[in-house]
Amino acid sequence: MKQPTILIVDDENDIIDLLSYNLKTNNYNVETACDGSEALLKINNNIDLILLDVMMPKIDGIEVCKSIKKNPSTKNIPVILLTAKSTSQDEYEGLISGADDYIKKPISIKNLLLRIKNILNRVSKKSFNNILKYGSISLNLETIEVYNKNTKINLTKTEFDLLSLFIKSPNKVFTREEILNKIWGYGTIVTDRTIDVHINKLRKKIEQENRVIFSSHGRGYYLDNSNEKK
Repeated sequence: MKQPTILIVDDENDIIDLLSYNLKTNNYNVETACDGSEALLKINNNIDLILLDVMMPKIDGIEVCKSIKKNPSTKNIPVILLTAKSTSQDEYEGLISGADDYIKKPISIKNLLLRIKNILNRVSKKSFNNILKYGSISLNLETIEVYNKNTKINLTKTEFDLLSLFIKSPNKVFTREEILNKIWGYGTIVTDRTIDVHINKLRKKIEQENRVIFSSHGRGYYLDNSNEKK
């Protein structure tokens, strides 16, 4: 099972070290950023949750959170704000920015770990059936959107359905007849050439560094799952 990856954003190295140690001890992968600008560059579809300090140079945590929640490719990543500000108005401003939780410093590690666990469990249950992932590519089955890292990929409905088909069954070779029936439906007259053209167009849009969809000579097409971790 994939270990969740948490991005820690704080301008104090001591805080980063403390949180990193405790998260790694509890089997989380950790990424770090020392200010808001660096955080926005590091946020991608591999980040499962963000611990975000409010008071930081360049861009404060509230503005970073707003940017995260405005971006369609990152808006579903949970954000926990960490802050020394303690008034109810501060908390209100943090939550209205889109944050999923608001924790006041000094931080109780025990409580923080519990909140992280609860949020990740909730998000996992909510998004499990809606999001498909392959490496840096994510498909949202509800909104019919595809992103590679933070860049939206504009696919036609047929291309989206093809990619979804392959990602749901990695390494399975789909014959052209199977692709025809699953994508176009039984009884539809579509030539092999039409299928090949659609798959070639899909390849050009999603294959930036590594080949993703392969042809099995004389059989059909498949998605190679061995490339996912490269």
